[in-house]
Amino acid sequence: MRPQSPKILQTQTIATTRLISSPPRDTRQDSCSRLAKITTCQTRPKATITTLSQKPVVETRTVVLCSDKKCLGHENLIEQLTQDNNKLNQRIYELEHQIDKYDGEQQTWMSTAIEIESMRKLLEETQRNHQDEVQHLNSEIQNQEDKIKTLTSTQRNLEADYKILQQEIERQQFIIQDRDEQLYQQEYRIKDYEKQLQVGENVIEERNSQISILLDQIKQYESQFATSNNVIDQLKLELAQKDIQNQLLLQQKDSLISNYRENLDLLEYKVQQDQQLDAQRIQKLAEFESQNQDLNNKVEDLQLQLQALQEKNNYLNGQVIFNDQANSNLLNTAENQTKHLEFQLQSQADEQMNKEHFQNLQQQLYNTKQQVEEKDNLILNLNDQVVNLTTQIRDKEDKLELLHYEKAQQLAQIAQNNNQELYNYLIINEELKHKLQLKSLYELESQKLQNQVQLLQEQISDISREKEVFENSQFQLIQEINQLQECLQSTKRTEEKIVNDNQELQEQLVLQSLEVQRLQSENRDLKDKLSQKSDEIQMLNQQKTQILENNQLLQEVEDRQIEQFEIKIQELITQCDTLQSDLKQQAELNDELKKQNQFSQVQISHLIEVESQLRQLNEQTNQQQKNLQQELDNKNEEENTLKFKLETLLEDIKEKQMQLVELDRQLQLTEQANQSQQLSLEEKINYLQNEVEMWKEKFIILNRDYHKVQEDLMMVQAEFEAFNKRGLEIKNIKESTYFEVRKSSLYKENIDVKASQTSIGRLFKENI
Repeated sequence: MRPQSPKILQTQTIATTRLISSPPRDTRQDSCSRLAKITTCQTRPKATITTLSQKPVVETRTVVLCSDKKCLGHENLIEQLTQDNNKLNQRIYELEHQIDKYDGEQQTWMSTAIEIESMRKLLEETQRNHQDEVQHLNSEIQNQEDKIKTLTSTQRNLEADYKILQQEIERQQFIIQDRDEQLYQQEYRIKDYEKQLQVGENVIEERNSQISILLDQIKQYESQFATSNNVIDQLKLELAQKDIQNQLLLQQKDSLISNYRENLDLLEYKVQQDQQLDAQRIQKLAEFESQNQDLNNKVEDLQLQLQALQEKNNYLNGQVIFNDQANSNLLNTAENQTKHLEFQLQSQADEQMNKEHFQNLQQQLYNTKQQVEEKDNLILNLNDQVVNLTTQIRDKEDKLELLHYEKAQQLAQIAQNNNQELYNYLIINEELKHKLQLKSLYELESQKLQNQVQLLQEQISDISREKEVFENSQFQLIQEINQLQECLQSTKRTEEKIVNDNQELQEQLVLQSLEVQRLQSENRDLKDKLSQKSDEIQMLNQQKTQILENNQLLQEVEDRQIEQFEIKIQELITQCDTLQSDLKQQAELNDELKKQNQFSQVQISHLIEVESQLRQLNEQTNQQQKNLQQELDNKNEEENTLKFKLETLLEDIKEKQMQLVELDRQLQLTEQANQSQQLSLEEKINYLQNEVEMWKEKFIILNRDYHKVQEDLMMVQAEFEAFNKRGLEIKNIKESTYFEVRKSSLYKENIDVKASQTSIGRLFKENI
């Protein structure tokens, strides 16, 4: 591979380099492709490694910084990089120190051929044991591969589910867009309805003004009617006085014409007719009084009906207030249910985070298994190298058998024990390294979890803000509803069919109660699901506690083993001091083994770097998956909130439509009632005008009759005086002519009175 050149960026960067390994000068090739650069751009490290066999490897890290001086994230990255550099330098120093120790120990070990024979025997035994362990590990690896296949199948299923969810999300987005369009149309309709309501309110105000004018006119007519009643009472008094005067005059006539009964029979007949007319007039007056009483009774009935209507209006206003309280209670229950649902959603999000954590642990186990396989391959390579070394050693053993045969018998047993202990010590060191790596991974996971908790807290704060905005909008809607209710109360005072409205309200309450029951059933189902998921979470927590306990036990056992091994190491050091004199002859063999060890260490360091890079890649992929899942969760929450808002808006729109329908019906009823009232008032006004004209005509006729009677009396008196003066013949002629004329005039007057009575009776029947 060609070495990559670092990219030129405008932002600030920090670069750290360190030498990982350098081969000896004999095996070193060209200076090309010696650098392995790990560059980080925008907080995500991208590793590019270029290495060849037997070439030095240098690691460089470059971190891109923001132009902001207050960027805490990059400052933290700088601190982490400095800490990592310090740790790596310390590790290099420790490894060099260990290499020096191992060099000194190998000089002592390889001084004699006796120890080489023991090593060969030990190697044969270890190879056998290793083959057995390899078979056991292969069986475990096969089992783990089966598990991995099952996990891959589940992962495929999850990916398929993820695709399905994406399709559903897109479909729901289209649905949301359609609903937004519907909401826009409904808002436009609501505005039109509000305009119509304003027009209706203006019409109602005009009708109310007309009604007030008509009421004023009615009051005026009542005052006129009262004045007409007073005039009628005065006429009655005058008629009574005239009757008294007539009686006096008749008495005077009787006294004057007692001697002339024969001539005055006609006068008596006329007086009887006058009495009959007076009786008819009295009957008419009595009928008129009965009509007045009927009208007064009707007015009282109307007043009672108005009082009953006012009581009904008050009762209905109380029911409206009670319904408002019930609606407020329903709103409170809905808010509580929304809070409960939000809590459930938060618990579901926590469960999803736990599941993600469990999946990450499974991925880490898979990575560790891969690392174990790679280490097994390395062990096999080392075994091959050991076999080659044994072949070389066998050639030299034949030369040294004669010299060191006796010493070999003495030191064979000691060397076997020491080698077994050293081999076990090396295995334990490798296990400890692996566990330290696991601990570092656990610490990284804890940091990630803390970051996730902070993100969740920020999401909770955002949700609380959205709740406040929703509550403000809900408060505004409640104010608008209160205003509409006040308008309804103002219009309900003129209604006559309010019972139907109450029935409709009761039906709405029944529907709302059914909806509340449905929501309660849904809440119960959700509670059952939550209980099931909480049981699953408890099981996972128990498993976690068991794993932690097992780790603690393993740590204790390891600590004990380390203490034992330290004691054994001290004993071996004492023994090695005794054997140093015998191992000086094999210094050359130790040099060769040193070179081989250095080469193997270079390979091991290279493999460690590859492992670190793979871990970084795995962490990046895990972070990307987590970010995608968080985005999905956020989108699901936004969809749920939008759905809830749509449902609330649709319910409000339905309520407003019902209110508009009720207002239209109420307007129609009020218009009908106003029309009927106008017609009844016009009929009453016409009837009263006809009655006033009729009474005027009657008064005129009575005045005419009164004057005629006075004239007749004057004529009678004059005739009486002339009779006293003149003779009987002349008197008889005059009386006969006069009485004939008088009969004709009386007949005409009777005809006019009967015609006026029939016309008044017809009008009265029509009004009834």
